[in-house]
Amino acid sequence: MNRNFGPHPDPVVQDLQMIRRLRWSQPVGFRRMEVLLDHPLIAHLSRDSEKLSRRVKALREALKRTVKQIDRHERKQPPPLDRSLAFASTLLLRLDPATEDESVEELRKQIAAQWKRNDSEQLTIEGFRQHLEVPAVYEALAAEFRLYARDQAERQGFGMPDSGNAERVTFPGPPSGKDMSNVARRLWDLERGEFERRLTAIREGMVRVRNESEMVKLLVLLTESARQELKAVDHVDISEWFGNPTLNSYLHLQLNRAAREEVAVERIRLVSEEELNDVYRLRQLREFMKLHEDAFARLLLCPLRVAEDLETSFRPRMGLLLVDPKSEPTLLTGWVGQGMIERACLYVQPTTAMREYQAEYERLRRHVISRQDTELRAKLERLTDPAP
Repeated sequence: MNRNFGPHPDPVVQDLQMIRRLRWSQPVGFRRMEVLLDHPLIAHLSRDSEKLSRRVKALREALKRTVKQIDRHERKQPPPLDRSLAFASTLLLRLDPATEDESVEELRKQIAAQWKRNDSEQLTIEGFRQHLEVPAVYEALAAEFRLYARDQAERQGFGMPDSGNAERVTFPGPPSGKDMSNVARRLWDLERGEFERRLTAIREGMVRVRNESEMVKLLVLLTESARQELKAVDHVDISEWFGNPTLNSYLHLQLNRAAREEVAVERIRLVSEEELNDVYRLRQLREFMKLHEDAFARLLLCPLRVAEDLETSFRPRMGLLLVDPKSEPTLLTGWVGQGMIERACLYVQPTTAMREYQAEYERLRRHVISRQDTELRAKLERLTDPAP
């Protein structure tokens, strides 16, 4: 499945994609850009100059600053599988003069050499191009650029267009008639900035989940909000479903809604070799299966290696919760590591990334239903049943 087929619906992504075949030293090639050169941030940085060379120079500076901000974040919280957005963006946007004359194929080769496919293997160039370049680089970079632009607009006082027709919500000012210390006022301003950035992200359709506590709240919110379907890809250690009270409560919330026939629940459970070699965890997996059967929820068992061989996004530790995909799709993705959520995103509007995750889910589902689920269930029966 080629993620780069056809023009992208986001004009900012379209403009960013053009840069991989342009040269910053030749501004005339940027004339075809429809959005970025006229963006308020670029107009501000170029001092409202109409000269193409000034606009292109301002665009490069804005993208370098955006990538620098991403890099600072990644240094504090390294991305899973070494998939650095800052690294990939620097190459594909040719922000390093050393990449000025390199081919697009060479740039992709360098990214694929650093980005890992799983814990021990690196990506193929084609795997990166087809499955990751657009959603993991261009879409993510477009979102970061918008956040950076709005932050600069607030700090420097230039205008930004509203996102959609949503009613604007403003953060209240400091309490009147009360003395506040300098630190308290600065803290107030920090909270206001975060509040406004979060609302902007919600309006634009993709929200980064800040911590595990927020992730759990969103899992519950989505489960309670579903009207027709809940679909999940599960990477959580099987012992966590029983030993972690919060996750156990969330699981039963889902299963209770399925048992009452309020929603259809389907979960693809990725099973590792470690689980199949641990008698205690095998028993827990059998109990997990029974809980789903009793609630009339569908549980599909899939060996982890199958998700890896298909080069889906659901490895080595990425899970998914998809709500009402046919009517009002909402998608939550998250990386699971050491029993905790390391990185997660909530998509609240249909985007290319959301559609591709849905397609990957269906592709994995077809493989599991056709053979893997039956074979793995039979293997579990042999492993857990006492010998005659």
